[in-house]
Parts: sequence; C-alpha cells; structure tokens
Amino acid sequence: MDPLTHTCVGAGLSAAGLRRTTALATPTLILAANAPDIDIFTSFGAPYLSLELRRGLTHGVPALLVLPVLVTALVLGWDRWIRRRRRPDAEPTRALPLWALATLGVWTHPALDWLNTYGMRWFLPFDGRWSYGDAVFIMDPWLWLLLVGPTFLFWSSGVGIRILWALLALVLSVPVLLAEMVPGWARVLWIAGIGVWILLRVRHRPGSNDAQGIVRLCLLGAGLYLVGMVGQSSMVNSIVVDEAGGSEVVEALMVGPLPADPFGAQVVVQEAETYRTGEFRWNRRPRVDWNDELLTRLEVTGDSETRAMIATATEHPEAQRYLTWARFPIFRIDAGPGPACQVKLLDARYVDRGDGNGGGALSGPRIQVPCPTPPTPTS
Repeated sequence: MDPLTHTCVGAGLSAAGLRRTTALATPTLILAANAPDIDIFTSFGAPYLSLELRRGLTHGVPALLVLPVLVTALVLGWDRWIRRRRRPDAEPTRALPLWALATLGVWTHPALDWLNTYGMRWFLPFDGRWSYGDAVFIMDPWLWLLLVGPTFLFWSSGVGIRILWALLALVLSVPVLLAEMVPGWARVLWIAGIGVWILLRVRHRPGSNDAQGIVRLCLLGAGLYLVGMVGQSSMVNSIVVDEAGGSEVVEALMVGPLPADPFGAQVVVQEAETYRTGEFRWNRRPRVDWNDELLTRLEVTGDSETRAMIATATEHPEAQRYLTWARFPIFRIDAGPGPACQVKLLDARYVDRGDGNGGGALSGPRIQVPCPTPPTPTS
C-alpha cells in the first residue's frame, strides 16, 4: 500500500490507546509501520533492481523478526542520547513495551502490502515464490477515509496543522475526482466522507476520549473492510475460472481490484498459449467482459527463431531482474536499429498503463538481440 496508509495505521493504533503504553509510542508505531519500505533505496541502483528486490528481504518473515529489534534499538538510542539529554526530566521509554509496539507496527506493513496485485515474497532468502492477495488496489480511498480521517480527528490542534490537513485532503482528492477509472458514485461518496470528518472534528476535541472511541471504530471498520475484500476476491476467482472454461484451461489467474471500485476487477487469465484479459462486474451476466485481443505467449507459440531470440534476451541482467518480478511476462519482437532485433518485456498486469510501449512505469526493458532473419514486428 501507499506510505500514507501505512503511516496512518501506525498513527491510528497509537490514537486508539497504545500511545499510553510507553514514552515515544507514537513515533515508534509510525516508524515501524513504514520500516519494511527501507528497500525503496534499491530504486537508486541498477535498472530494474528495485523490481527484483522490492517486497522481499525487508518484507518477509525474517524481516518481521529483525526489523522490530532494529526499530527498538533506534528509538532507544534516540531516547537516551538525544531526547533525555535535552529533557533530563522526561519519562524514559521502556524497552519491552517499545519492542512489542515495533513488532506490531512492522507486522502491519507486509499484511497490507500482500493485499494488492504487486505481490509479496514471504520467505526470502529461503524461498523466492510470490504470493498475491489481489484484494485491494494499491491506493484505496476507502482506507484513506477510514485511516487518515481518524488521524486528522485526533491530531489536528492548531491553525497551521489544520491548514496542512486541508492541503492533504486536496492532494488526495485529485486522483479520486479526476481519474477516469473512478466511478461517479465513488466521487460523491468521497466528498461526503470528507464532509463527515470535518463535522466530527467540529464536534470533538482532538485527543479526547470521544475521538479515541471513533478511532477504534474506524480501525475495526478498516479491518472488516479488508476481510470482506479478501473474501470477495476468493469468490470472484471461482467465478472467473468457471467463465474462462474451468481449471483445466486456466493455468494461472489474477483478479485485480479497480481504483475506488470494490464491485469490479481487472482479470488476467493465463492459458497454455495466451493471456486472456477482461473486466469482472457483479451486476451483469456473464460476469466477465472479455477483451477481443488475446496476448500471445511467444515464448510458447513462436517459431524456433523467435523462441531463440527470447531465450537470448532473457539472459540479459536487466531481463532477469524484470522476470524475477513479472507475474505474466509478455515478449514482443520489434525491428531494432541496424540489423538487430529488439525483445520488449512487459507484464500482462500492466499492459493498459500506456507509455507508448504498454506497461507505463512498470514496463520492462528492451533487449537488443541478433536477428536471424529480417524481423517481422509482432504484438
């Protein structure tokens, strides 16, 4: 999920009452809830290194044991060497409660990340297999309302802070109100939700017991929402398999949530020679509207020369990094400069996020390979 969601999970847990556990409880929960994303620094490495390494070592089970200890040590060091030197009379933080809070915060992170289509590798470095929840879009406005709203309610004292909250509401509203894929009813509900939080803020003092009770209800609501989305994803999977021709035909499947719309899904079905894509909707029969164009798996159906070019391309380090992450890899052969050919790598999850090549920012590399014969462009 996005960093704002993770941050507000930590802040919400604090506001729900855990802030009283020990000194520095709130920053510990917020820091721990974001700690696994330390792998963002891989974005500054070699091309596609980030895709190869993200959602792995810092998100899996080993990290769930190591990161809480590191967060605890960091906060204890801050408390001892900086905070209490500045304020000798400040209450010292306690190591065991701090570790428990850090553990809770860290564990919320991969649990949320697993919910989307990007995937998780729970057991690296021992097992590199991916696991996908396919239940919640990576930026979910309903989670924002249920998590960011309570954080605003609890921590919005002072004019300057309220101005910052207003700016954040404006920034979050831009994709919800302007994105073409967001349905009209979702835009109306979003505006109404912001209005409700403003009214609650007028009626309740930040940090009050009433505000704490609202925070607890919202955390419970967010949990129920996520459980419901996971359950729905399982149901939709069964329906899509049936409409695609049964488990004998379907080799692999993704039912990916749509932005702000829990009643529809993006569908990708892997068959022996193609990927079939479509859109799922509860309010029609058949439930899946299949796209006419099939995405050909050239590594399976191509002639011997095509498969040889793909095999050569997959030996390139950039291709190997991308394929470590790709869930439904697609290979396209295009004419390159001079006598060379180009093998373009894509992932069927993201072919509709166009950048001129398909796939947008998650498009794979173009690898130049020798052309055995004059190239014939394919798609």
